[in-house]
Amino acid sequence: MKRYLTDRSHTFEETNVRVRPTIGNPEMRLVKLYPDVTYQSIAGFGAALTEASGYVFSQMTPDTQQEFLDLCFGANANNYSLCRLSIQSCDFSLVPRSYMEKRDESLRGFSIDDDWAYVLPLVKAAQTVKPSLEFIASPWSPPAWAKTNRTMKYGGRLKRNSYDIWARMIVETIAAYLA
Repeated sequence: MKRYLTDRSHTFEETNVRVRPTIGNPEMRLVKLYPDVTYQSIAGFGAALTEASGYVFSQMTPDTQQEFLDLCFGANANNYSLCRLSIQSCDFSLVPRSYMEKRDESLRGFSIDDDWAYVLPLVKAAQTVKPSLEFIASPWSPPAWAKTNRTMKYGGRLKRNSYDIWARMIVETIAAYLA
Protein backbone atom coordinates (compact mmCIF):
# COMPACT_ATOMS: atom_id res chain seq x y z
CA MET A 1 0.00 0.00 0.00
CA LYS A 2 1.23 3.50 -0.73
CA ARG A 3 0.94 6.42 1.66
CA TYR A 4 1.30 10.08 0.72
CA LEU A 5 2.44 12.50 3.39
CA THR A 6 1.95 16.26 3.25
CA ASP A 7 3.00 18.41 6.17
CA ARG A 8 5.30 21.37 6.79
CA SER A 9 8.34 19.37 5.69
CA HIS A 10 6.89 17.16 2.96
CA THR A 11 4.68 17.61 -0.10
CA PHE A 12 2.98 14.46 -1.40
CA GLU A 13 5.92 12.33 -0.25
CA GLU A 14 5.26 8.75 -1.31
CA THR A 15 6.20 5.83 0.95
CA ASN A 16 5.32 2.16 0.95
CA VAL A 17 3.45 0.80 3.96
CA ARG A 18 3.40 -2.89 4.83
CA VAL A 19 -0.11 -4.15 5.53
CA ARG A 20 -0.38 -6.80 8.22
CA PRO A 21 -3.43 -9.03 8.61
CA THR A 22 -5.29 -8.83 11.90
CA ILE A 23 -4.53 -11.51 14.44
CA GLY A 24 -7.45 -13.44 15.79
CA ASN A 25 -10.52 -14.89 14.15
CA PRO A 26 -9.63 -15.81 10.52
CA GLU A 27 -13.18 -14.89 9.46
CA MET A 28 -12.33 -11.27 10.24
CA ARG A 29 -10.25 -11.27 7.04
CA LEU A 30 -13.19 -12.35 4.89
CA VAL A 31 -15.91 -10.35 3.21
CA LYS A 32 -19.12 -12.30 3.36
CA LEU A 33 -22.00 -11.52 1.03
CA TYR A 34 -25.55 -12.67 1.56
CA PRO A 35 -27.48 -11.54 -1.53
CA ASP A 36 -30.78 -12.81 -0.14
CA VAL A 37 -30.51 -10.53 2.95
CA THR A 38 -31.33 -6.88 2.24
CA TYR A 39 -31.13 -4.10 4.81
CA GLN A 40 -31.02 -0.97 2.70
CA SER A 41 -30.21 0.22 -0.78
CA ILE A 42 -26.93 1.90 -1.64
CA ALA A 43 -27.24 5.37 -3.18
CA GLY A 44 -23.62 5.47 -4.30
CA PHE A 45 -20.01 5.61 -3.20
CA GLY A 46 -17.76 8.63 -2.95
CA ALA A 47 -16.05 11.12 -0.71
CA ALA A 48 -16.53 14.38 1.15
CA LEU A 49 -15.50 17.43 -0.86
CA THR A 50 -14.52 19.72 2.01
CA GLU A 51 -12.57 22.94 2.27
CA ALA A 52 -9.53 20.95 3.45
CA SER A 53 -9.67 18.52 0.52
CA GLY A 54 -10.18 21.46 -1.85
CA TYR A 55 -7.17 23.21 -0.35
CA VAL A 56 -4.95 20.13 -0.75
CA PHE A 57 -6.26 19.73 -4.31
CA SER A 58 -5.34 23.36 -5.06
CA GLN A 59 -1.74 22.67 -3.98
CA MET A 60 -1.31 19.81 -6.47
CA THR A 61 0.27 20.25 -9.89
CA PRO A 62 -2.22 20.18 -12.79
CA ASP A 63 -1.01 16.68 -13.76
CA THR A 64 -1.46 15.39 -10.20
CA GLN A 65 -4.90 17.03 -10.00
CA GLN A 66 -5.97 15.21 -13.17
CA GLU A 67 -4.56 11.92 -11.93
CA PHE A 68 -6.43 12.37 -8.64
CA LEU A 69 -9.70 13.19 -10.42
CA ASP A 70 -9.32 10.23 -12.78
CA LEU A 71 -8.59 7.85 -9.89
CA CYS A 72 -11.57 9.07 -7.85
CA PHE A 73 -14.20 9.71 -10.51
CA GLY A 74 -13.00 7.87 -13.62
CA ALA A 75 -15.06 5.02 -15.03
CA ASN A 76 -12.02 2.70 -14.94
CA ALA A 77 -11.04 3.60 -11.37
CA ASN A 78 -13.07 4.25 -8.19
CA ASN A 79 -15.92 5.70 -10.27
CA TYR A 80 -17.33 7.70 -7.33
CA SER A 81 -20.96 8.60 -7.92
CA LEU A 82 -21.91 10.47 -4.73
CA CYS A 83 -20.13 13.16 -2.71
CA ARG A 84 -20.93 14.98 0.51
CA LEU A 85 -20.76 18.76 0.67
CA SER A 86 -20.76 20.60 3.98
CA ILE A 87 -23.23 23.39 4.52
CA GLN A 88 -21.00 26.15 5.93
CA SER A 89 -17.83 24.81 7.53
CA CYS A 90 -17.18 21.43 9.11
CA ASP A 91 -14.43 19.67 11.02
CA PHE A 92 -12.47 19.53 7.75
CA SER A 93 -12.53 23.27 7.13
CA LEU A 94 -9.61 25.63 7.47
CA VAL A 95 -11.58 27.80 9.94
CA PRO A 96 -15.13 27.81 11.32
CA ARG A 97 -17.18 29.82 8.83
CA SER A 98 -20.81 30.81 8.54
CA TYR A 99 -22.73 31.80 5.44
CA MET A 100 -24.23 34.60 7.57
CA GLU A 101 -22.08 36.25 10.23
CA LYS A 102 -25.01 37.89 12.03
CA ARG A 103 -28.68 37.15 12.32
CA ASP A 104 -30.68 38.69 9.47
CA GLU A 105 -34.23 37.40 8.97
CA SER A 106 -34.20 38.66 5.37
CA LEU A 107 -31.05 36.58 4.61
CA ARG A 108 -29.55 39.62 2.84
CA GLY A 109 -26.17 38.86 4.42
CA PHE A 110 -26.19 35.25 3.20
CA SER A 111 -23.24 34.28 0.97
CA ILE A 112 -21.41 31.14 -0.14
CA ASP A 113 -18.62 33.27 -1.66
CA ASP A 114 -15.93 31.72 0.59
CA ASP A 115 -16.68 28.31 -0.96
CA TRP A 116 -15.29 29.59 -4.27
CA ALA A 117 -11.77 29.52 -2.82
CA TYR A 118 -11.45 25.72 -2.49
CA VAL A 119 -14.74 23.79 -2.35
CA LEU A 120 -16.45 24.79 -5.59
CA PRO A 121 -13.33 24.53 -7.78
CA LEU A 122 -12.94 20.93 -6.57
CA VAL A 123 -16.64 20.24 -7.21
CA LYS A 124 -16.42 21.63 -10.73
CA ALA A 125 -13.20 19.71 -11.44
CA ALA A 126 -14.83 16.47 -10.27
CA GLN A 127 -17.83 17.16 -12.52
CA THR A 128 -15.57 17.45 -15.56
CA VAL A 129 -14.64 13.79 -15.08
CA LYS A 130 -18.04 12.63 -13.77
CA PRO A 131 -20.84 14.96 -15.00
CA SER A 132 -23.49 12.70 -13.42
CA LEU A 133 -21.92 13.10 -9.96
CA GLU A 134 -24.59 13.49 -7.26
CA PHE A 135 -24.26 15.35 -3.97
CA ILE A 136 -25.58 15.26 -0.43
CA ALA A 137 -25.54 18.60 1.37
CA SER A 138 -24.90 18.12 5.07
CA PRO A 139 -24.87 20.79 7.78
CA TRP A 140 -22.18 20.41 10.43
CA SER A 141 -23.11 23.30 12.69
CA PRO A 142 -25.51 26.23 12.58
CA PRO A 143 -23.96 29.70 12.84
CA ALA A 144 -22.65 30.63 16.30
CA TRP A 145 -25.36 33.27 16.74
CA ALA A 146 -28.02 30.56 16.32
CA LYS A 147 -26.61 28.20 18.97
CA THR A 148 -26.97 27.96 22.73
CA ASN A 149 -23.19 28.01 23.31
CA ARG A 150 -22.57 30.83 20.77
CA THR A 151 -19.81 28.89 18.98
CA MET A 152 -19.77 26.63 15.94
CA LYS A 153 -17.53 24.21 17.83
CA TYR A 154 -17.76 22.27 21.08
CA GLY A 155 -21.38 21.17 21.07
CA GLY A 156 -24.28 23.42 21.87
CA ARG A 157 -27.72 23.21 20.30
CA LEU A 158 -29.74 25.16 17.80
CA LYS A 159 -31.85 27.76 19.62
CA ARG A 160 -35.59 27.24 19.18
CA ASN A 161 -35.99 30.78 17.84
CA SER A 162 -33.46 29.93 15.09
CA TYR A 163 -35.17 26.83 13.67
CA ASP A 164 -36.86 28.80 10.88
CA ILE A 165 -33.88 30.92 9.84
CA TRP A 166 -31.53 27.90 9.87
CA ALA A 167 -33.96 25.93 7.69
CA ARG A 168 -34.16 28.86 5.26
CA MET A 169 -30.34 29.09 5.20
CA ILE A 170 -30.13 25.40 4.26
CA VAL A 171 -32.62 25.95 1.42
CA GLU A 172 -30.68 29.05 0.31
CA THR A 173 -27.44 27.02 0.31
CA ILE A 174 -28.91 24.40 -2.00
CA ALA A 175 -30.29 27.10 -4.31
CA ALA A 176 -26.91 28.88 -4.40
CA TYR A 177 -25.05 25.66 -5.21
CA LEU A 178 -27.52 24.80 -7.95
CA ALA A 179 -27.00 28.27 -9.46
